[in-house]
Amino acid sequence: MACFDFILKLNVQHQQTPSFERYAQRDSTMALSAKFLIDRCAKDKREKVFIYSHAIHVNPVSTYPAVPCQPMGNYLRKAYGDDYCPLLLVTEGGDAIATDITFGMKDAAINKAPANSLEYCLNTSTDASVYLPMTPAFNRLIPIRFKGAYHVLQEFFPINVYQRFNGVFFVKHDEKNNVHIHQTSLEDGSKLAITNMKQRKQLLKEMEDRLKTMENK
Repeated sequence: MACFDFILKLNVQHQQTPSFERYAQRDSTMALSAKFLIDRCAKDKREKVFIYSHAIHVNPVSTYPAVPCQPMGNYLRKAYGDDYCPLLLVTEGGDAIATDITFGMKDAAINKAPANSLEYCLNTSTDASVYLPMTPAFNRLIPIRFKGAYHVLQEFFPINVYQRFNGVFFVKHDEKNNVHIHQTSLEDGSKLAITNMKQRKQLLKEMEDRLKTMENK
């Protein structure tokens, strides 16, 4: 019931929020949801919690080059201090799924890493995977890949990886294991979104009814 109550309050809070502001508030909402679950399911500090999300969200410093706002990692670092340990996962090649200019989902090959990028340097290793802890030697701007939408042609941006992450995992791309993801058009994506919204409203109504029933007992 605590989960139901939490979701309903968030829903009411965002109902009247303009779309752009709601988009910018994604990270604070992510942090609220993460903290809610951590505080209830992993109260013992010896327990480990893993949150898998885009690097823009998990880092505690900045959402650059995306929509400017406080990233989820900033809120979680304030809440948990050094117990919060953001890590970056990168690769040099392969495919990625992201939105295109019509907001459909597109699966396409990512660009090869330029010679001065972090991905290019790590790809020179003969190992299939590498873990690189961040030290002060990396306290400088290094080009790394940021991919969120295919209509943004630039893929590599100068970022201080040392300030954003505790370490970097690099996985070498293997074409034999390349997994192509199903793509959706704007029309199909819109239909799915409308269906999900209808189901969400029905679920929220059921949750409200159950909470009222419990309060009246």
